Amino acid sequence: MLIQLPRLSNSLRDHFDIDQAYLKRKQILQNLITQRPVNTLEDSKLARKIVYQWEEASSEVRQVYKQFVGAIVELIDGEVSSEEFREVAKTVYDLFRSRKNENKKIAEKKAELQKLVGYAVSETSVQKVASLAQKLSALQPRDQDKEMDVNSDDLCEFGADIVFNDPGRFLVDMNLENWIDVEEEREDSTTSTSIHEDPYQYSEPMVSQFGTDKGRGINLRWLREKCGEIAIMSGSQLSGDELAMTLCQVLDSDKPGDEIAGDLLDLIGDNSFEIIQDLLKYRKELVDAIHHGLHVLKTEKMASNSQPKMPSYGTQVTIQTESEKQIDKLRRKEEKRHRRGAEQGSEHEFSTGNFSSLLQASEQKNPFDELIGNGKGPLSLLVSSLPQGTLRKYFKGYEEVQIPPTPTAHMKPGERLVLFIYGIDI
Repeated sequence: MLIQLPRLSNSLRDHFDIDQAYLKRKQILQNLITQRPVNTLEDSKLARKIVYQWEEASSEVRQVYKQFVGAIVELIDGEVSSEEFREVAKTVYDLFRSRKNENKKIAEKKAELQKLVGYAVSETSVQKVASLAQKLSALQPRDQDKEMDVNSDDLCEFGADIVFNDPGRFLVDMNLENWIDVEEEREDSTTSTSIHEDPYQYSEPMVSQFGTDKGRGINLRWLREKCGEIAIMSGSQLSGDELAMTLCQVLDSDKPGDEIAGDLLDLIGDNSFEIIQDLLKYRKELVDAIHHGLHVLKTEKMASNSQPKMPSYGTQVTIQTESEKQIDKLRRKEEKRHRRGAEQGSEHEFSTGNFSSLLQASEQKNPFDELIGNGKGPLSLLVSSLPQGTLRKYFKGYEEVQIPPTPTAHMKPGERLVLFIYGIDI
């Protein structure tokens, strides 16, 4: 005899009657509906926004409010419980509650009401809503607007009444005369920077006056004075010259501008924020002065090493063995190697105790700078002597000037580019 075994699902779970669950859920929903107040209009947020002290309002005020809400429902055909309806009702009440120039104001506010609703409204509906809004406003005390403005939370945006003050570290205390001087210097700097906007396409030669800036006087001497003041004020362990040389290393580094600004802030501190701004603004001038000073020091060192030695005449004779000759030969090679490495690395070699020599070298001018423009006659070296189309490119430690070739003159009839020997008159 075959016996049907129960299904595994029936053995693991109880029987579930879906019809009974539906009836139970329906009964719960009906109980929730009966528990709600009959008139949600009186307990809404809109009533508390429009009517002052709604819980203590009289029956006449409540009746006019119900009529006003009914007129709004007829106007926009919306639901009382919706948030959009409450916003429209509050806006309409604020538009039409005033009695000043009633007819003129209703005509002006009708267009604004249509823009708010999104479609055209009839004149009778607008007149009805306006009259009920004015009647409801007249039944309330006059000082209710002020008290409602004080107690309202959504009329003023958070933070709108906070007065903004500039941070104290960016404020500069100076008198009027110094401020006028600073403004004049800024105007001079703006006019001078317009020339150097594109340094790679500049057709006029520049007189190299390293370490000087006509607008602000930003040079290595200025850097030395400021570093001395910072060392005294902050009580730093570094002296003025050591701090100045460290700043020169930072300014001449290949780091990005943000990292250089951070390093300057760590070395100087935020108490001298104006000095950091000047260092970043006039970094190119300071780096040019540093490179010029290092170049002068390098040339002086090479000139001192390349001085010819006078031969010494004498009768003394030194006899060396082969091993001593090999040792002298190795020693001379080692000295040449050290000298060559010193010459290659002297351009970017900073010494903390040699800032004074770097400062003096940066203030030295090239020997031909004073001669340019001082000659007389057509063969003098004028500042504008370079032809048009000259390109000047700046690189680290040197610059390249590309001068276009001058056009050749046209050959006369009968002239030859190459003169043969048999054509020379003897």
